[in-house]
Amino acid sequence: MEKLNEEIMSKILSHVPIEFVSRCKLVCRSWERLLSDRTGGLLFSIASRGQTIAKLYHADYYDLMNIDNPHRDEPNYSFETHATEIDHPPIDTIKEHNKMCMAVGSCNGLVCFFVPHNGLSDPVYVCNPISGEYVNLPRFNRKNCGYIVGGFGYLSSTNEYKVVRICYPTEKRMYPNSSSAGWIQVYTLGNNSNSGWRDVGEITNALWLPGVQANGALHFMDDMDRKIVTFDLESEEFWVLPPPPCFENSKNSSYQVRVLGGHLYVVHQHYGEHVDLWSFRHNENRHHYDRREKNYESWIWSKKFSVDWTSTECWSTYDFNQPFAITEKNEVLFWVNNWNLSCCDHQTDVFKRIVNMNEDRRLSIFQGIPYKSSHVFAERFRSTLKDTETKHK
Repeated sequence: MEKLNEEIMSKILSHVPIEFVSRCKLVCRSWERLLSDRTGGLLFSIASRGQTIAKLYHADYYDLMNIDNPHRDEPNYSFETHATEIDHPPIDTIKEHNKMCMAVGSCNGLVCFFVPHNGLSDPVYVCNPISGEYVNLPRFNRKNCGYIVGGFGYLSSTNEYKVVRICYPTEKRMYPNSSSAGWIQVYTLGNNSNSGWRDVGEITNALWLPGVQANGALHFMDDMDRKIVTFDLESEEFWVLPPPPCFENSKNSSYQVRVLGGHLYVVHQHYGEHVDLWSFRHNENRHHYDRREKNYESWIWSKKFSVDWTSTECWSTYDFNQPFAITEKNEVLFWVNNWNLSCCDHQTDVFKRIVNMNEDRRLSIFQGIPYKSSHVFAERFRSTLKDTETKHK
């Protein structure tokens, strides 16, 4: 095979199943280089109607961006032509109060999922889809919990992974403006930690969506007060980031916090007009916050992308557009209404549809998250998880 040119070799290696990529990269330097582009992509969680089991699929960015597929616009086009089912124990998605098993976040090849129980979505399932290993953390069992907000992050200084859950009382769900506080719990994986869920404080901000990790912290959006609330993974304390300029324009707008290309962004969606992406970065390219500098004088918000709503026929006036990744070609990938995947070249305003699951009536759940495969997990975790259920295929 060493006599084949690089283009042919790349096409051959593109068919290697994702669970074998890490092993194949050890063969030689050329294989490692050619397979490196395959470590990044999307992890899909999919369940068919009438089933309670969600399967996991992986798709490389390279395969998804194969826009020239002649069958893409046909009614029977299936995204499975660009995705590979992962041989991972299926995730039970038993419906309860219309709740399903949804992803909290992904770090270094590990993924944390919400699991529904007792009317709650609890971040208690952590797995490595490639190795098939997973743990079930202890479920929340206190009374008077209306809903849970979760987050999943990695602390490089201690080589630990932390699952964060914020449990709000029932009155907070019914009356978001109430002063009722949510209580914060943290579970640490790795580094011989065996503390179980720890109570680390309370918070009065009304948070609703999972936190996203950037700069050594988890970031949440407080929609009621329009604040970015940050949980530092090292100190396990909350504080508020300075607001981006787009918060001043709130009419007919919505806001999200996202992590794109490893950087924190605020997505300002002005319905029917534009979608702006504001990046929060250190002017000296620092990648972690210094907790001693709470004024963030060296951190600035800047508008990196702006997408004209009227430039595409892919969006209707009140679509919910979620940018979730930036490709190597500086194209932005969007989820549209949680079912359609599209790509935007913001420099040319050219939009392309990649996956459209909205017309597939067979599905009851479809979710995709950015994912980078690895074989991180486990031997060092198992000794620290005495109060959990740990398994592998």
